[in-house]
Amino acid sequence: MKLCAVLEQDISLLRRTILCGILSATVAACGATDPSDSALGLEPTSIDISGANTFVVGPIVFQGSDGRINYHVTVTNRAASPITVQYGDCWGFLQLFSSASRTGTPVFDEGNLGQACLTYQRTETVAVGDSLVLTRQIPTGFPVGVPAGKYFAAVRSAPNGRQQTFSSGELNFRP
Repeated sequence: MKLCAVLEQDISLLRRTILCGILSATVAACGATDPSDSALGLEPTSIDISGANTFVVGPIVFQGSDGRINYHVTVTNRAASPITVQYGDCWGFLQLFSSASRTGTPVFDEGNLGQACLTYQRTETVAVGDSLVLTRQIPTGFPVGVPAGKYFAAVRSAPNGRQQTFSSGELNFRP
């Protein structure tokens, strides 16, 4: 049985959190081709969208008063009938860059945190003209070693399996 086992959707949030903490060191490389290459990190899982849609990241990344960094994507149904959106826990990863060009090695890449991504999928139905908002939070205490300052955010995501990096505003980070 593969370590990245499929878990049932009705597992409690507490149990998933504990499981992620226990398995994170050993499962971190599940999305990588070479577990010894820590620079590779995890790739975002696909967000599979069944019909005509608009996929928007952001527009901003922000840090809440509790220290957590938050970001989101919005999928809007542009079809004449309901669409389905299927996604897993690692649908996107935040990157922070020191320059507005968002090129080179990021100062922080959420995909390199050594986290575990549960492999089960959620499926949501989106009515005509409605939207689905997916939100992720980076816990307080991350990014480790990144000094306070202004950074330029990007989100790596894979709508319909096509990985892309989306510019996502600026973040005035405070550790």
